[in-house]
Amino acid sequence: MKSKFIYQNHFKANHSCLVFKERAGYGDYLNLKSNELHHLKMDALFKKFLKGYDPSLNRKYPIHTIYKKELADFYNVDYNQLMIVPGTNFLIHQVLELITSNTKSLILQSPNYLSYHEYPMVNNTKVIEVNYLQKTEDEFFENFLAVIDGSEPSTVVITNPNGFTGEMIKYDHIESIAEHCFKQNHILIIDEAYVEFSKLDHLKLISLFPNILIIRTLSKSFGFAGLRIGLIFGSQEIVSYLRKFGIENTLSNLILEYLIFLHRDFQAVKKIQCDIVTSRDKFIRFLHDKYPDWHIYKSQTNFVAVDVRTQENYTKLLKAFDKNKIVIKDLDTDSFLNHHIRITMGDKNIFSQLMKVFRDF
Repeated sequence: MKSKFIYQNHFKANHSCLVFKERAGYGDYLNLKSNELHHLKMDALFKKFLKGYDPSLNRKYPIHTIYKKELADFYNVDYNQLMIVPGTNFLIHQVLELITSNTKSLILQSPNYLSYHEYPMVNNTKVIEVNYLQKTEDEFFENFLAVIDGSEPSTVVITNPNGFTGEMIKYDHIESIAEHCFKQNHILIIDEAYVEFSKLDHLKLISLFPNILIIRTLSKSFGFAGLRIGLIFGSQEIVSYLRKFGIENTLSNLILEYLIFLHRDFQAVKKIQCDIVTSRDKFIRFLHDKYPDWHIYKSQTNFVAVDVRTQENYTKLLKAFDKNKIVIKDLDTDSFLNHHIRITMGDKNIFSQLMKVFRDF
């Protein structure tokens, strides 16, 4: 009898490069680190939805066709250009495995979500990182195009607005990137997790180029962080290919019904998103006026990123947030942005708590 079972015979060879992302609980601390949607009116919408929800649907398999047709009409896309998908961490893994399996090459705006850095390594996919930090948009754009034009067919990933600084690459640059990707036979993935907090509209690109895939999590903008759902938009060919692998089949009727409910009452959802944008812009103005030496990024998301310039400011500010039982994103540790923090925005109550922190600071 064997004394040891050899798991390596069964597991992916490079799985050790992955780090399981188990979210920490923060107890009675307010989580302004994860960019979840903080607005009490969203809770009220969910309670309203539950009052009209048919519990018998929990016993039935979902009929995705019904939901997809309604969403396709809402977003003014063809039914075959849309998928309703689970939370994007799982989705990114699935999409990268299916899209990069032949080319084994990924061109990545960097830094980016950890999943985009880690998952390709499991499949021996080469990752070509193009840094955008501490560069002007034009400098990054020229560097990115140079890599795109000089590479064999690959998958190209860009997040817009960006998940670290909150800044946005203008549409003309994104369209030019899409055109260059098309000419070089690259598939372009645009991750727009924060797009509802900006004035961007990438959807028109899928009617212009057949090589575009748009990933849109609803965790940030629709409050689905605990329900895990998102949308994919793309050409019929790409969507049809992805659909064959059953990605949509993990979704429940409860989630799909709530998704449709929110789109039918989109004005209420948009009002919540606008409230957060108002708080964000007000907070940015406050920081500019009070701390003119700091660098406050022009965020188009539901967070504000700040370079507080010195280690003393950075340490004191983290202590002030801890004193007020608030957790924020430490970009100094997580992405090598020295003296940088990222703070999730929310409703008026959240804004008041932030003002208290800076009074203490």
